[in-house]
Amino acid sequence: MYINEAAEYDKLMRRRMIAGMDAIVTWLNNEDAYYGSWIYDVPDMATEEDLNDIADNDESFRHTVGHFLRIMERYGKDGIYFNNELITKDTQ
Repeated sequence: MYINEAAEYDKLMRRRMIAGMDAIVTWLNNEDAYYGSWIYDVPDMATEEDLNDIADNDESFRHTVGHFLRIMERYGKDGIYFNNELITKDTQ
């Protein structure tokens, strides 16, 4: 893989990671996780341009990943609400 291809692949993976984290925070069963702080890092209804801006900036990317981890540590125990079903660590 050429250096340019590797850099583009890295950017693509960063964008996908940010989009995935955004989806998870949106689905958390606690609105404070989203509206309390996440929305200031990843805008509501984030566009590709928004995701690119975060992914392309090393400082913003690292900050957003760290913020996601802190949110999960604090609110992850509340579970994820997906398809009208609450899923927790105890869900079988």
